[in-house]
Amino acid sequence: MRTLRYLLEKEFKQIKRDRFLPRIIFLVPLMQLIILPFAANFEMRNINLGVIDNDHSVLSAQLVEKAVRANQEANPDIHTFTGRIASGDQFISSQEVKERIVTLFGAKCAEMEGAAIAHGAYLNQIPCVIVRAISDKADNSASMDYPAFEKKAIEHSIRLLEKLLPEL
Repeated sequence: MRTLRYLLEKEFKQIKRDRFLPRIIFLVPLMQLIILPFAANFEMRNINLGVIDNDHSVLSAQLVEKAVRANQEANPDIHTFTGRIASGDQFISSQEVKERIVTLFGAKCAEMEGAAIAHGAYLNQIPCVIVRAISDKADNSASMDYPAFEKKAIEHSIRLLEKLLPEL
């Protein structure tokens, strides 16, 4: 408890010393509350689905074909892509990083979990398909906020699974 008190005292002393800090602390959030509601909308468009096949076996080709067909039938309002997914330990948010990944790896999208799942399936000789709902293109073109996207992605995923699972 003494450590917390010390830290609070230190921070308030810093705020008193620097005349610019109170402006940042109070004006920036106030400006965000005033300006951001006019910049955001809830329009749902350009939602994409990525399907990747790096195994290139007959079984994986059939699995990918079934996933693509099931998604086109279950969710005709979204696009389905097949190709390479780059998987790494960072969220890609800049156009420059995105372009570098596309150039180096020929990736259709980037994500953070699929490679671990696919590698575990490969080691255990279990066929798998990784299906990703792509939330944005790392180029400031996202047409909805993440909570709205998440809700739509869940709806699309449920319809896809309901269509795909009986075919497996």
